[in-house]
Amino acid sequence: MNLNGKILVAMTMVLGAAATAGCKTGTESAQQDSAATAATAQPAQTADLTAAPAKKSESATIQASTWVGVKTQPAAQQPAAQQPPPPPPAERYESPGPRPSRDHEWMKGFWQLDLPSVSYVWTPGRWMVQFAPAAPPAPRYESPGRPPSDRHVWLHGYWRWTGREWVWIGGHWDTIRGNSTYVAPHWDFENGRYHHVPGRWVRR
Repeated sequence: MNLNGKILVAMTMVLGAAATAGCKTGTESAQQDSAATAATAQPAQTADLTAAPAKKSESATIQASTWVGVKTQPAAQQPAAQQPPPPPPAERYESPGPRPSRDHEWMKGFWQLDLPSVSYVWTPGRWMVQFAPAAPPAPRYESPGRPPSDRHVWLHGYWRWTGREWVWIGGHWDTIRGNSTYVAPHWDFENGRYHHVPGRWVRR
């Protein structure tokens, strides 16, 4: 091999070595760039994961506040304890007119407490036959329930004779009279017939 050939071979080897070194350097640089990018992205992901619980905690706090508000609102709106009904109005004046017969008696009207509306309804008075040819039927069972207040007492119903048939007059709640006792209406046997004794308050 002459001198020129040796020089050409040497230059070829030098250029090959340089190319190999350049490729190696480019590969290492690319790997370093990828590592740097990954290192940069990793803190960001870590920051996001760290911030996520804070957002969740904030949401939980808001939900808890809303829940507490809804929980306590009905308690604040609960109705107050039911007050006892007021006393009835003054009795109404009624003009019964002439007595239908000597066997009739006038039954005074009264205020009847209507519990659903907690108001009083006036029950007008009426003429009633005070004598009956036979004994009245057995009293009907009435279940008035609990008294509206400690000032009320249940006055049981009674049978009324119309002159032809027996009619049941239902009981009602009435207010207690001070120092008085209520005597329920009843029928007494007198002179071969039954005489009606109306209910009344008797002072003790």
